[in-house]
Amino acid sequence: MDPSAHFLPRQSSLVNRISRNSWTEGGFCPQSFANLARLPQSTSWRITDGRAQDFFCSRVSVLVLMSSPKSNPRITGGAWKGRALAGGVPPSARPTSARVREALCSVLGKEIVGARVLDAFSGSGILAFELLSRGAAVAVVIEKDGNAQECIIKSAQQLSQSEPVGRLVMKKDDCLRFLGRERQGSEETFDIVLLDPPYKSNLCQKAVELLVENHWLHAQSVVVIERAQRDCMPTYPKSLAIQFQRRYGDTELVLLTQADTRSGT
Repeated sequence: MDPSAHFLPRQSSLVNRISRNSWTEGGFCPQSFANLARLPQSTSWRITDGRAQDFFCSRVSVLVLMSSPKSNPRITGGAWKGRALAGGVPPSARPTSARVREALCSVLGKEIVGARVLDAFSGSGILAFELLSRGAAVAVVIEKDGNAQECIIKSAQQLSQSEPVGRLVMKKDDCLRFLGRERQGSEETFDIVLLDPPYKSNLCQKAVELLVENHWLHAQSVVVIERAQRDCMPTYPKSLAIQFQRRYGDTELVLLTQADTRSGT
């Protein structure tokens, strides 16, 4: 965020210095928030965020700036291992943790190499970049949010300048609308489908149904679902079976495969 967008003239002598000590791992400390809420809307605050930069801004701006920033996620393995996403994380996104990404790639193993991947509800694109780094041939990312699209494009441009790997294809579309149309004969099916919609959205079940109904999968396709463990378990089409299911904190990973080609439990 560019602080200059929030510059305001100093309107009173009341200045509250918020230091790095006001921050906690999950955001700002409750006491700082309480002090802030008691000030009038027009009060100017000086913020020192630990980076030797002071500026004045309105109370509303302070609330935005005090919210805990999302650090740029780093790729955990492959050609881009250790590289951070230059585009960062869009405000609406909840990126998959490094622990869950490493676990997913470990389960998928050699199936990643040369795979054609669909990353639906892409957000920051971290899952697509993770699989491209580990050898996927193509990653098609679907994202309808403009901010998220810009983040993905910026990250892709930066990563492609280092170690060229597979190809990323951006689809600026709604996931359900994209999957809701019949696959054309010229369009390839996907080897790996990544579904990580917003929690409590119930979008995952509908997306899986559309994948099956409109023939986006082939006999050996793997559908990866990331969901909140506390959410209700979706009902999957009978043609798919659960091949893998494990909880990582509040996150649950589920891998689905064709029921008639692999044994599922």
